[in-house]
Amino acid sequence: MSPPTRDPEAPDEATPEDAGSTAPNEAPSPIAQEVGSPRAARAVGAVAIVAAGALIWFARPRAEPPPAEPAEITLPLPEAGLSELRLALPDAELVIDAGDAEPDPLYAYSGWRTWEDGGLVPPLPQTAPHAVRFGAALFPYAGAEFAPSDAPSRADAKAAAEKAIEQAATDFARVVAEAPSGSPDLGLMHRGILEPPVEYSLFTLKVGDVSPHPVDTPRGYWVMKRLR
Repeated sequence: MSPPTRDPEAPDEATPEDAGSTAPNEAPSPIAQEVGSPRAARAVGAVAIVAAGALIWFARPRAEPPPAEPAEITLPLPEAGLSELRLALPDAELVIDAGDAEPDPLYAYSGWRTWEDGGLVPPLPQTAPHAVRFGAALFPYAGAEFAPSDAPSRADAKAAAEKAIEQAATDFARVVAEAPSGSPDLGLMHRGILEPPVEYSLFTLKVGDVSPHPVDTPRGYWVMKRLR
């Protein structure tokens, strides 16, 4: 029996190699059309621009904040005979401005930081307490802080304080009662509060002792007794 003959007019049968190929004239799929369309290209370009802008934003150098202007505090400083004291922050720069103010004779007197004769006050001995309880009789004079209008002169106030010391050793309460001001028990006093000569005189006293001489302070002469 002879093999079948092929009709020349019949189309060629598809081969396995031809099954996965696309005909040259076959239209692309909708997805392929979308990816290759101008709209898709614009979208990709927009994303690239946004990404580049974000990189530039985060990579740009940050400007340093301007340095803070120092705050300035102005305080009166009469004790040094100056018109004002200015403290600049945060650099803790101390500026003293005397201006045109005339030094106050009361504050120009150096007794608040030295002895009355101008001598330097020594540091407290290591055995001195950190706090004491005391009483004091105050003898104000004209020009002292809170002195009454009829206050005596400095010399008269000192003479009265010296006389009171003679009695204070035996009857301190009476001395305080007869003094212009004061208290037999002013409570506890810590270091670093009183003026150097006052502090030294008080903190070097023994318990029960009275100051051997009047101590000049901005408020007048003190006669002090250490209670404990």
